[in-house]
Amino acid sequence: SSSMVDFIWKQWYQRRVRGRRASVGSTVNNFKTRWQNHKSHIKKAVRSCEISCHFNDNQFHNLTKEPLKTFDNELSDQIEVIIFEKLDFSKCLTFEDRSRIAKERESYWQNELMTLTDFGGLNKRSALNEIKN
Repeated sequence: SSSMVDFIWKQWYQRRVRGRRASVGSTVNNFKTRWQNHKSHIKKAVRSCEISCHFNDNQFHNLTKEPLKTFDNELSDQIEVIIFEKLDFSKCLTFEDRSRIAKERESYWQNELMTLTDFGGLNKRSALNEIKN
C-alpha cells in the first residue's frame, strides 16, 4: 500500500555549466502525487520549495508553459528523478513516526549525496531540522 511506503528521491538538474545540481526529498504520500505538485508549482511559478524556485529563477530552464505536453517534454529533458529508497512503515503506528523516519533518511541522503546548498546542491536545510520532537 502506498500509504505504508515512503519514497526518498533524488532530482538531478541537467542544465548547469559545471555539471548537475541535485536535491533530495521525501514524501509520506505517494510519489506520483508529490511529483504532480512539483510540476504544477514549477509551471505556475509557485515558490513552495527549492525545486520550483530553481526552475523559475534560472533563465536557462525557460520552459514553455503551454501546451501541457510541450511543458512535460521540456521538463523531462531537464530533470531526472530517481527513487532510490523505499521505507517500510508496517511497524510505524503513527503518522509522526513515519514522518520522523522519512526525515531521518532524507537527511542521511542529503549528506551522503551532498545536496545541501553548502555543497552546491539545492537543499537549503537539512531534513533533520523539520523533525518535530
